[in-house]
Amino acid sequence: VQEPSPLPIGKAAMGDACSCDRTRIPGGDLVWGDQAPKEAPSSQVGVAGDGFGWTVQEEAQKEQGRKKALEKALTSSFPFEGFDVACFDADKDEHKFTLTSEAAANLKALATALKACPKTCIRVCAHVAPLAHLNSAFLSLAMARFVRETLQKSGCKNIIAAQGAGVSSYGHTGIELARCQAEEAASIDEEMNKLENSFEVRLAKVLRLDVSFEGVDLNKFDPDKDVTEFNDVASKNLDRIAQVLDESPDTCIRIFGYCGPPSHPNCVKLSHVRAQRVREALHSRGTRSTIAAMGLGLVDGLGPRCELAVCTMEEIVKIRGEVAAMDAVMLQGNELQGNEAPAALVIGFENKPKAMGWKGKEVEISLLSRPLGLTFSEDVMPVKITKLVKDGYAMSRGVKVGMAVKSVNGQSAVGMQYPEIFELLKRGTELLPSSD
Repeated sequence: VQEPSPLPIGKAAMGDACSCDRTRIPGGDLVWGDQAPKEAPSSQVGVAGDGFGWTVQEEAQKEQGRKKALEKALTSSFPFEGFDVACFDADKDEHKFTLTSEAAANLKALATALKACPKTCIRVCAHVAPLAHLNSAFLSLAMARFVRETLQKSGCKNIIAAQGAGVSSYGHTGIELARCQAEEAASIDEEMNKLENSFEVRLAKVLRLDVSFEGVDLNKFDPDKDVTEFNDVASKNLDRIAQVLDESPDTCIRIFGYCGPPSHPNCVKLSHVRAQRVREALHSRGTRSTIAAMGLGLVDGLGPRCELAVCTMEEIVKIRGEVAAMDAVMLQGNELQGNEAPAALVIGFENKPKAMGWKGKEVEISLLSRPLGLTFSEDVMPVKITKLVKDGYAMSRGVKVGMAVKSVNGQSAVGMQYPEIFELLKRGTELLPSSD
């Protein structure tokens, strides 16, 4: 049989037999007809014809398009709805993040791009705005894991590493995504597992445990004589907190006590007694940490409780100074006779829960010394807080910008004009002892 004449690569001989089709073996020579592999890898072999099939060049172009789509998706913005890092509960809130509509759309596009490149590994790195709060490390890790989980629920089978970078050097909260190698992804996951078991993260978790009290009748309860009792859960949680704190005696802790509604003249004193009770309970369990405790009274509608957090020695000194002023006011109240009342400025505020992140619409905050460290609106109704001194007294008591004055020392401001409300505030402030 005479061998056919050579043909250009990719073209077949005309005729019925078509026995002269040629195929290139990957990395090898051209072979004829039945000598060719019956199933050549489709990603490496181009089948010629009159419009049917595809070419290696076309596949390369498609691959390049998929890579570009992925790179674009990785550099998109993924903002979260705002939330208070100080209120983040690592055990309860990890899956309660809310993405903005922009972030949700970008994640959907990223999921599509990743599914088109199933062998691509990526890392999700989250960071939070600079805040002196121990939750920062675990919060950032929880955010990264939330993004990874969202992508996996969208059908992505890629290897995705979730990394929490803690406090950001960029000055804001955000998410960064990038390609990585499988080895790098495994290393990141191992590092994050170690982070979860670190002292800082374990302490952040136990400090968020419930330390609440049995409710009392404020009309019958005497904070100077009666004892406020922990509930059963609080006693067990205090054991866990003391156990973790024992690992680092140099850690400073601050305790803020709160009362539940309704408002009462004894709210501040009762919350102060509760905070001190928690400090004593921790010390009785062998805790050697430096602890400052202070009551804030009725600030929100979340009920009678104490909240613990890591702080600095400077904060300890400041809180103890405020406690000394508070004790002086309380002592003054005990020494007064008749219908006289201790010096205190109790302001009832009305706010917008959604904007402020509070549960209740109306709260009362007791201010016991001056300067207050706040600024009221001028000649505008309603009278609102327009400015706060950073880390000032009012801010430490829970006052926030935007709150509107609804009452002053039990006297309703509804229906009053600005000069009347301002006079009440001025008179109440002047009666306060100076902390300077």
